[in-house]
Amino acid sequence: MREPRSSKAKSQCRSCQRRPGQTPVGEVTHMSQLMRAWKLVAAFIVTATFAVAQSPACPPNTADYPCVYVANGNGSTVSVINANTNRVIGTINAGKLPRPLALTPDNTLLYVVPTASFEVLVIDTATGSLTDTIQGLVGDTPPVQIAITPDGKFAYVVIPGSDVPAVNRIDTSTNQVVDQVIGVVSPTAIAFSPDSTRAYIADACSNFTGVCIDIVDTTASTPDVIKTLPVDSYFITGSIAVTADGSIVCFSIADPDLGNTAVACADPASDNPPNVIPLNQAIQALPTYGMAILPNNVLYLSEGGANSPNDVAFFTATLTSTPTPTQVQVGNMPIGLAIGPGGGSIYVSNAADDTVSVIDVESNSVNTISGTFFGPQGVAAMTAAPPVISTQPSSQTILSGTSATLSVSVTSSAPATLQWYQGQSGDASIPIEGAVGSSYTTPALTATTSYWVQATNIAGPVNSNTATITVTTNHPPSCTLSVAGAGSQTFTTPFSVVATANCSDPQGATLTASIDFGDGTTATGVVTNGAYSATHTYESVNSFPIQLTATDSFGLQSSPALYSWTIVPTTETTPVFSGQSSTVTVTLVSPSGQSEEVTFECTTVTTVNGTTATFTPALDVGISCNSVPSQITLMSTPQTVTLEIHTTGPALAQAPPLGPHQIWPYAFWLPLPAVALAGIAVWPRRSRTGWANAFAPAALAFLALAISCGGGFTAPTVESITPAGNYQVTVIDLPVGTNSGFEQTSLIVPLTVSPFQ
Repeated sequence: MREPRSSKAKSQCRSCQRRPGQTPVGEVTHMSQLMRAWKLVAAFIVTATFAVAQSPACPPNTADYPCVYVANGNGSTVSVINANTNRVIGTINAGKLPRPLALTPDNTLLYVVPTASFEVLVIDTATGSLTDTIQGLVGDTPPVQIAITPDGKFAYVVIPGSDVPAVNRIDTSTNQVVDQVIGVVSPTAIAFSPDSTRAYIADACSNFTGVCIDIVDTTASTPDVIKTLPVDSYFITGSIAVTADGSIVCFSIADPDLGNTAVACADPASDNPPNVIPLNQAIQALPTYGMAILPNNVLYLSEGGANSPNDVAFFTATLTSTPTPTQVQVGNMPIGLAIGPGGGSIYVSNAADDTVSVIDVESNSVNTISGTFFGPQGVAAMTAAPPVISTQPSSQTILSGTSATLSVSVTSSAPATLQWYQGQSGDASIPIEGAVGSSYTTPALTATTSYWVQATNIAGPVNSNTATITVTTNHPPSCTLSVAGAGSQTFTTPFSVVATANCSDPQGATLTASIDFGDGTTATGVVTNGAYSATHTYESVNSFPIQLTATDSFGLQSSPALYSWTIVPTTETTPVFSGQSSTVTVTLVSPSGQSEEVTFECTTVTTVNGTTATFTPALDVGISCNSVPSQITLMSTPQTVTLEIHTTGPALAQAPPLGPHQIWPYAFWLPLPAVALAGIAVWPRRSRTGWANAFAPAALAFLALAISCGGGFTAPTVESITPAGNYQVTVIDLPVGTNSGFEQTSLIVPLTVSPFQ
């Protein structure tokens, strides 16, 4: 740990002294005194204008996200830029003369330092509103930088100080100043190792013979300078940055007397002196927030100052060579600099012409943003995290000559694109043309093939797992699905149904059935004797697509059996005797949303004895149903439908409508008495053959009628008498004609049949 500076030592601090024609560290010197005065007057005007500006929100996964923030150092606001469109979407009130600012790693909070009030403002980026104000900073000069550790736990505020230099540490969980870094001399900027265990501070050396990189142990109870790496012949420090892997630390340095500026890069794990890379630009002060290093180790530095050509220098951060810097022309007096979301651009604030330059790192082209800026200085850009593949494409087994559909679910804080590939994950040599959606259906396959998908946003690409489609000559199982009501006779929520899978497998393999009830609940079990049933209770009565799939022991899966059931429990019907009919009125819509012509049919009835439910085909107990009229056109808008539930038995009731298989036997029997009487009437009464011969014409007529009806004779069947009891009648609608995409509606109609007396 360093010894405290003596008063004599303080007087020797070259980086703290003002020389003729030189301004202190971090102060802009490009403008004349008259210009400064004009700026102060304009600040009041701009402040009044910004006071009515909206606070722009920047919540994740919205059109404005991610955002870039620019401190208006000569005003009282922070301008917010939509990084997708590079347009200013509004300003945030941020105290007087906000200059340093920083974002938390999760992009949720913006820390702003209004230098005129000596405090730190905390702003919620999702709402653009102030959430906290931090006071109690130690130091005697305005802060020049704020930075937040990569783990987001602490914010460090740098104050050079003429007598009380300090680097204040703020606990972001409480937003309280907890301590200061021990051993700093005249700090100007701070950066951190990727794991947050080390801080690197651009500082004056304790012996005042040059400038140093301070290495600080941030894991100590009180952060302390544990090592310094000095650079002689330079005595002004500016900004500092660290490579993505933490192996190189670079900071800007200058000697205005000699007109020399440079960047010094060092290995923080070594004791070797930093490598100095001359810039050959004579500037009088270096910005304290004007340096950044891309993940590919390209360093960008704002070259603002009185003698600056108004450009940004960039070159490869290095320890062993001296690369030649390249300049990109930007606006007048560049100050702040930050890497844009995803690393594809650099945002530069131009203090003298109130603009922000956006540099494309691929082409070095520059786009200029104007409006709402007033002496812009510090810049902070949201990071755009790479996409997250929340659901991976799954491997499948299919029959030779068929296709498979692969699906992926991706979440992303910034707009993402997808591209499917054939092969193993990471092998991009076989992209599939046009396969850019969240699902991909393969062509018919005859050999096992692998696929994967890559999701990309502004932050970079992410590869999915490999999904292997195994091709086999075995045949998949086949299944049908039936659904009926279950439980008590109270048709309110919760409401129970029983779904039954009837499956078979060509290979005789063991089958596992999976029934998805459409509300996030799935029942899975082994198919026994060709069937598997599961009862499920819905918490609300609504439309639910119930889907069945079965998988055999070879991994082959049946085609999904899908019933989009609209469960419509009805009110209790009027009790009837066997042979009577009951009428119920329901309100229905087309399940598919399209006009569909349907008829209605009773499929099963459910009887409940205690907790045991018995399911019986409706015709087995003499129950049938129809609508009035017999064909209904369901539409997307609700309509009233009247259903008649018919029973069989001795009671008088409206006769149920007869199907085609029932009409001809009755039609056949009804004319026989009339035919017989006609034969009697026309036969001679005194015929010696007597009454027996009177039926001969009737027999002939009967024979002719039988032949005309297809030949043969079947006596009319006698329908079962509906037993007394309480039933749940499952009524479904059936399409008129063919419609492979038809979606059924299931109505559960309660029916009470009273004992006949």
